[in-house]
Amino acid sequence: MRTKRWPALALTLALVLCLGVACRQTPEPTVDLGDIGSRANSPRERICINCSDDSYMRHGGRLQFYSDNLATETLRLDGALGRLGVYSGGTETARLGGTDALQLYGDGTVWEDLRVPLERGKTAGSNVPTYEQWADDGNSSSGVYAYSFDDDDEIWLTVQMPHGWKTASTIYPHVHWMAEGDASTKNVGLGLEYIWSSIGETITTTTIVTRNVAGDTAYNHEITGLPASGIAGTGEGLSSILAVRLYREAAASDNYTGGIYILEFDVHYEIDALGSREITTK
Repeated sequence: MRTKRWPALALTLALVLCLGVACRQTPEPTVDLGDIGSRANSPRERICINCSDDSYMRHGGRLQFYSDNLATETLRLDGALGRLGVYSGGTETARLGGTDALQLYGDGTVWEDLRVPLERGKTAGSNVPTYEQWADDGNSSSGVYAYSFDDDDEIWLTVQMPHGWKTASTIYPHVHWMAEGDASTKNVGLGLEYIWSSIGETITTTTIVTRNVAGDTAYNHEITGLPASGIAGTGEGLSSILAVRLYREAAASDNYTGGIYILEFDVHYEIDALGSREITTK
């Protein structure tokens, strides 16, 4: 049996148009349009305007959408604050408009790589990795190149945290690498010395983390976190600088004597916005 949608939809449209215009001069009624788009004994959505739990609305209006079970809010259009809220499991995961621009929350945040190719880095001293060919087309092509690291070889890199980063959240530096020979029964040592400095902060002491990880067959692409648990971002802000020394750790447990190609140094970071509303703050 067909449901009678049109009267409800017409009333919905009238109320939405009313939110920001004439209706502001009079108290807005609480309107529950009930089940919209129902199938027999299987309601699909519910719309509620100016519902009784409206604790922060003083004028304007609020349009709410609920999930199939009629209990969990999925979408909220806030006329007074001029913003749209998206919900998952009843918890807000995204907000658009108002003073928030586009803001992500909870399970709504996403991850990205802050990429730092080693070709942008600097070398110095006697422990310099060799930039060499590691693959070609099998017929003497120019091929592709990468830095080959022996024990104690090192390179210096600098990273600036982007404005979309969820400030104070943990970041996860890591390296992409591969052994030049068979390291499937060996261990490989990697090290990272870093300093993380926010604008206006005075800091002169570095932190060193090392890892010895099991190798694999030659040219197998590996990814290793430095450190595995990440680096806490507590107290760090936008445009903070992460200066690092990336090196091959010559520890006793590093019993692989061949070279390794380090393809790239990256930082996994959490994003909660397209950027920042101010130059140096969210």
